[in-house]
Amino acid sequence: MAPGKKILIVDDEEDIRLYLSTLLGDQGYETLLAKDGEEAWKQVEGNSPDLVTLDISMPEKSGVKFYREMK
Repeated sequence: MAPGKKILIVDDEEDIRLYLSTLLGDQGYETLLAKDGEEAWKQVEGNSPDLVTLDISMPEKSGVKFYREMK
């Protein structure tokens, strides 16, 4: 188990977000969800995740653009 570790899941497909959230939640991680880069920024600013899973192709702000800005 990983108490207190937060993982941000960024994907425009709800099924993927739900799958990863369930999988990681079952392992003891707290999961944060975002459907695009804009929502991901809000989660990063408000929650400081330990890890981000990032879809590359998303509406609004692509995963590549989000990554470059976050870096």
